[in-house]
Amino acid sequence: MTTQLADLAASAAADGVVDLIDGGTGAGSIELWSGAMPADTTTAPGGDLLCEIDYADPAFGAAAAGVATANGTPLSGTGTAAAGAGTEIGFYRINDGDGTTIWQNDTVATSGSTGLVLNTTSVSEGVTVEVSSHTYTQPTS
Repeated sequence: MTTQLADLAASAAADGVVDLIDGGTGAGSIELWSGAMPADTTTAPGGDLLCEIDYADPAFGAAAAGVATANGTPLSGTGTAAAGAGTEIGFYRINDGDGTTIWQNDTVATSGSTGLVLNTTSVSEGVTVEVSSHTYTQPTS
């Protein structure tokens, strides 16, 4: 059996997920990590934290047709010492203002219009990493 959501329902679901980022005491954040993505969001990452980027507050605007887009882009952060001379991003985590992981994903790109789009997929210590766009899509089926 296949469930299909109307655009209105997909938008409500997307808004529900991205609104969780605004919870907590500060702005939500994007963490860029090396290594393989953990099995679930409650498992500690096995790699190194390469960069942390804070969202605007609120993090996302209202969804349309199940797609929510991050506010305040471009957003930027600086590569950590763990990034060294250049380390590939293995996955990213989206956290609320208290550091609770809302979702994780293992796909980043340097172009395109969906997902997390950065200026680079390899992070170096002291170098700026910029988010040019970020969307969350709630599938309709």
